[in-house]
Amino acid sequence: MHHEIKCDPLRDYEHGAAPRRAGDLAEGGFLIPFGFNGEPNAAKSFVELSKEKTTYVILVLPRPCFSFPQSWLDCRRASHSSGFVVRNWSKTLCTLVLELFWRGLFVHCHLIAAVFAEEGVFSYADDDENPLLSPAERNRVTMVDIQLGCHTIRSHGTTVARFHMHDWIMLILLVIIDAILNVIEPFHRFVGKDMMIDLRYPLKSNTVPFWAVPLIGIVLPIFIFTCIYFKKQNVYDLHNAILGLLFSVLVTGVLTDAIKDAVGRPRPDFFWRCFPDGIDAYDKVTTSVICHGVKSVIKEGHKSFPSGHSSWSFAGLGFLAWYLAGKIRVFDRSGHVAKLCIVLLPLLCAALVAISRVDDYWHHWQDVFAGGFLGLFVASFCYLQFFPPPYDSDGWGPHAYFRALEESRSVSAPASALDLTPEEHNRLVSRGSNATLAAMEAGVRNRAGL
Repeated sequence: MHHEIKCDPLRDYEHGAAPRRAGDLAEGGFLIPFGFNGEPNAAKSFVELSKEKTTYVILVLPRPCFSFPQSWLDCRRASHSSGFVVRNWSKTLCTLVLELFWRGLFVHCHLIAAVFAEEGVFSYADDDENPLLSPAERNRVTMVDIQLGCHTIRSHGTTVARFHMHDWIMLILLVIIDAILNVIEPFHRFVGKDMMIDLRYPLKSNTVPFWAVPLIGIVLPIFIFTCIYFKKQNVYDLHNAILGLLFSVLVTGVLTDAIKDAVGRPRPDFFWRCFPDGIDAYDKVTTSVICHGVKSVIKEGHKSFPSGHSSWSFAGLGFLAWYLAGKIRVFDRSGHVAKLCIVLLPLLCAALVAISRVDDYWHHWQDVFAGGFLGLFVASFCYLQFFPPPYDSDGWGPHAYFRALEESRSVSAPASALDLTPEEHNRLVSRGSNATLAAMEAGVRNRAGL
C-alpha cells in the first residue's frame, strides 16, 4: 500500500524552499528528497530508508565535493543501491528526479530517494578526486548524462555532429548545386508583342530585399532554437532543429531555382527589363521581343515561377511553426487558442513576405502561391524526418533524443548494471503497474513543453 505524498517537491523548489528532512516528508511514496547538511541523524534516516524501502538510490549533488562527514560515507556503504553524482546540473533537482521517472530510465524501482546537498556546503574541482565515485562509475559519466537528460554541446555535441556527418556533407553539396543553378542561364520563353500587355507593370525595388530573406528564414529560427537550448540544455534538440531547418531551406532553394531555370516565365515587369528606355522592338516574322536592356536584368526577368522569396520564407518559418507547435504542445486538447496564435505567427510573416512580391510586381500570384506551397511542403517533410508530429505525446523532442534514451535504458536496465542480487531483482516493481507513478508521470508530461 502506498502512502500519500504530503508535499509537492517540484512546487517547493520552484518557490525557493530549502531542502526538507526525511522526517518532514511523507513516509513511503515514490519521491522522497532529503536535505543533507552532514548531521548524523540525517544520514541515519537515509540509511534506514534505503534498507527498508528502496532497491535503487540516486545520489544527486548540485556540485562535486571534496570533504565528506564520516556519517555520509557510512551511509553510502550501508546502502545496497548504486549512486551517481551529477555535476554542473542547472535544473532544479526535483525536476531532475521527476524527469527520471517520466523517461522510464529506472523502471525497476520501488522507490527512488534523491539526496540533496545544501548549496555551498561542498565543493571540489574534479570527479577524479570524488571518493563517492568508483572507477567503474567514473567511466559511466557519459551514460549517466544521457540518462539524466543533460545533453550539452560540450558533453554530447561532438557525438551528435559525428552521427550526422553525412547530412552535413549533403548540405554542403546542396549549397554548391544551388550556386550553380543561380549562375546558369534560364530558359528564355517566347515572349511576343501581344503578351507584353500583361508584362508592362512598373519596375520597382524590393520591399523585402534579397539579403533579408536568409535573416528571416534561417537566422531568426536558429536564434529561437538557441534560446530554447539554453533553457532545456538539450543538444539533440538544437542540432536536429538546425539541421532540419537547413535541409528545409536548401532543398527548397534547389527545387525553386531548378524550376525557375527550367520554366523561364517572364516577370510582370518584363517590358521595362527588356526595354528600359520604353522603346520596344520586335522580330518582324515571329513578333518575338528583341531586348536591348542590361543582360543581368533581363536574365532575372525570366525567373518568375516560382517565387523564391515565398518558398524560402515558408521553408524557414514553416519549419519554425512546426517546431513551436511541438514545443508548446499546441495540440494537447487543453483549449488554449493562444498557443495556436504563436504557431501561426511565423506563417503570417511568411505570407506577408509572399504578398510583398505581388505588390512589387516581381511575381504573378500563381508564382507566389506555388512558392509558398513548395516551401511549406518541404518544411513539413523535413521536420517530420527529425521530430515526431506535434500532436504526438513525444512531439516536443527529436527522434534522436528518444533513441539515445532507449539506448541508455537498454544499457542500464539489466540487474547486473544496478548491482542487484537476483532476489532483489525479483522484488522490483515496473513503472506501468503503479498508480502513484502514473499520476506523477502525467503531471510531468504537462510540463514537458516551454
